[in-house]
Amino acid sequence: MKLRIDAEYPFEGYAGYIRLCKTGKAKGRKIIGFFSSKKTPKRLTMSYARYLVCVREKRILNKHEQIDHKDSDKTNDHIDNLQILSSKENNKKRVLDLKISIMMVELHCPVCKCKF
Repeated sequence: MKLRIDAEYPFEGYAGYIRLCKTGKAKGRKIIGFFSSKKTPKRLTMSYARYLVCVREKRILNKHEQIDHKDSDKTNDHIDNLQILSSKENNKKRVLDLKISIMMVELHCPVCKCKF
């Protein structure tokens, strides 16, 4: 079942449809699909939580910004439960939440010198 919404800034000009993901890693989470109403059709899909934070922040988040659910319940998309974290911060939080005792290391590509 899909629920149509009127997309808010910064996604104006798109029709938005919310659906519940039934399979895979995102199972149980809300996903929003956007379809452009302009002459050249454009599609965009993201988590509903990411959409809510984009609207709150009045900007499209960059690819390095991740949305974290403070209470670790991925189905709780209440705006007060959502925060922006870097990949590194989000991974650290997940390790602490799961009580995993691993060592995080930062590696550098020998070719391009990028950190990962």
